[in-house]
Amino acid sequence: MSNASQRLDRIESQLASLQRSRARWRLASLTLLSLGAASVLAGLVARPEAETVRASRLEIVDADGKVTALLTSNEFGGQMDLWAAGGANVIRMGAAESGGDLNMWNTAGQPVAGL
Repeated sequence: MSNASQRLDRIESQLASLQRSRARWRLASLTLLSLGAASVLAGLVARPEAETVRASRLEIVDADGKVTALLTSNEFGGQMDLWAAGGANVIRMGAAESGGDLNMWNTAGQPVAGL
């Protein structure tokens, strides 16, 4: 066998070895990535319900992203607002200086009731 032929055989052998090594690394990387993703998902699914949710503002939005309910605070305590489908604020209930306060409006913005 000539020197060039031996050299070519050695290069082909090294290339085949590198390809096998690359395939093993790819398989190991994909396996680790899959296990990591599965662990994260299992952690999310296995968590019990939260006992407490803390926020300074909680918005409930409809399919179009418009706020339909809002829980927040004012200078006297908590406040809740509700909006009708057309966008009118129709109920506000909250803490006031002298106690609780409840106001209701129709969709035209006219007062309907207040306590």
